[in-house]
Amino acid sequence: MQPQTTSRQPTGPSLVPSALRRLPLLPRRPPLARGVSMNELLRFQALMAGEGQTVQLARMCYDRPYAFDCIACAHASANDPLRRLALQLFKAYEQDEGHRQLLA
Repeated sequence: MQPQTTSRQPTGPSLVPSALRRLPLLPRRPPLARGVSMNELLRFQALMAGEGQTVQLARMCYDRPYAFDCIACAHASANDPLRRLALQLFKAYEQDEGHRQLLA
């Protein structure tokens, strides 16, 4: 006796709302600063948390205004390691932006 194979077809309504199914796929964007490691971003997040500030890592990678706002806030801090890291991140983001302009 051979096992029966059945194809599973959804019988109920779709779990994805129709409005979402019609949305076009967005193009993938490279991260803002490819020279910045996840360890540096995690350290930045932890140091900012020590200052009472929340940092969203995904937005630091893809949202340029948000990233620069966070970096500016960190640079204004009295925490010296945080200020140094903010300067390092700023340089990496600026260097990557210069590279992007050359490619455009």
